[in-house]
Amino acid sequence: MSSKQMDFGNEAVRLRPGVQVQECSVAGCDELGAEFLPQRMQVPPILWCKPHAQMLARMIAERDYRDFVSALREVGVTKPPKLVTAEVVGDKRKCCVPGCKEDFYCGMIFEPYKNPGRAWVCASHAFAANEALSRLNGPRLLHELQRKPRSLDPHRRKRARAIRSAGAMHQGKPNYIEAVCRDLQRERISMPQRWLQEWEAAGFRVESSNWFDALKDRIAKKRIQKFISKACQAKPRIIPRP
Repeated sequence: MSSKQMDFGNEAVRLRPGVQVQECSVAGCDELGAEFLPQRMQVPPILWCKPHAQMLARMIAERDYRDFVSALREVGVTKPPKLVTAEVVGDKRKCCVPGCKEDFYCGMIFEPYKNPGRAWVCASHAFAANEALSRLNGPRLLHELQRKPRSLDPHRRKRARAIRSAGAMHQGKPNYIEAVCRDLQRERISMPQRWLQEWEAAGFRVESSNWFDALKDRIAKKRIQKFISKACQAKPRIIPRP
């Protein structure tokens, strides 16, 4: 078919019924799922947006590394392992334990938490890798995130009240979300901690109460807009007196 024949307008193109576009698996994230976590992290093939995939991969790799180092310390190895890049292959692979010159037997990857992040161990030190793998840090982290209660956020109620108050003053005005963000930043209302962690993993850092500054960033803007719009529309819960 010629390019001319294929040149439909957006109005003419429709997907078949039943075609699904999967969003990121993180609750509250409406970005499209684009990545799976590496198989070595023992996580089911669940789709994540790129920032969340990077954040989770880093968290799992950090736990693996700490368990690996902890296992070595139990046998008296106090110096950090000598990690290498993926370019070290073949006979160049030696045990990462300081002072050990034995050839590798197996290994682990601690990327993206460590860079370089490849740890090769000989048969005598393979127990450290086995210990880290046996912790099932990937599935364990997902389990923790599924069970994490919202009440752990100590600023949740104060934040919701501040947003509703600012929204009542500015809603209906042009760029009312920007005005709300200015008020929240002026009053030093903290954003959810999980946002800051996710943004930092994606390379964006901002102070916890700098709503207006965060709104200017591509990574944060969509989430803040959606969060404030939803909070302004929500009605406060009224508990009747007995």
